[in-house]
Amino acid sequence: MGQRRWKWLAVGVVAVLALGALAASVNVMPSDAAANVSMEAVASSPVLASDPLKGLSVVDAIEVIQAQASASYAANPAIEPHDGKTAGPVVPDGFSFDRAPTPASTTVPSICSKAKHIICVDKTTFTATVYKNGIAQWSYYVRPGDARGARYATGEGRGRIAFKSRHHISKAYGTPMPYAMFIAWDKDQDKHSGQAFHLSYDFQNQGYEGASHGCMGVGSEAVMQRLWETSPVGTQVYVYRSSKDPSEAVADGSSPG
Repeated sequence: MGQRRWKWLAVGVVAVLALGALAASVNVMPSDAAANVSMEAVASSPVLASDPLKGLSVVDAIEVIQAQASASYAANPAIEPHDGKTAGPVVPDGFSFDRAPTPASTTVPSICSKAKHIICVDKTTFTATVYKNGIAQWSYYVRPGDARGARYATGEGRGRIAFKSRHHISKAYGTPMPYAMFIAWDKDQDKHSGQAFHLSYDFQNQGYEGASHGCMGVGSEAVMQRLWETSPVGTQVYVYRSSKDPSEAVADGSSPG
């Protein structure tokens, strides 16, 4: 009877060791470690460009992401492309909300290089650049509304900052628009357009897998605060589309105001 008892005890020990080895082989996470994983941290992590975007420049990758967003809006305008997802903003590898490459002086409209103070936005590169006395000061990425459809396309041409609202809430959509700087377009005879530069929480959360309703969303609060503090009412704005061919300069034919 004693031998049988020890025999079964030995079998039990072997079984326990085998189960332990199996658990180790599949990397079972201890419960304490699992509890320490922050789902908020996972959700806020940027989703960088995956295989289809590998090798593309930041601008080319943004175009691909925006094209996908545009197709989603066209299929169902009532649903945001990012709805139901827990991942962070969809942006290309190498992208930063805080800064963007400053465009070469040969590729910008003459109004940008001659104005005393102007914010020039290139919709081709999704980049806004602040110029003072014709010299580029700093650049940052923006997200316009064009991907949402023609109705929400961000305006183009000359305009100026008509008024500012630090803690603005959109009357149309009920969404916050911190540091809102509203634009009046010259072609609209300086009427308030409803389009503005503003800090966009939606841009922060969705990246380029989404679009504004016409505004130029900024994803960095530091950038938007700096823009707010250095751009008084009356600051000129010029929105254009550059050529992707660096040999082709953009000429607008406008004289600075």
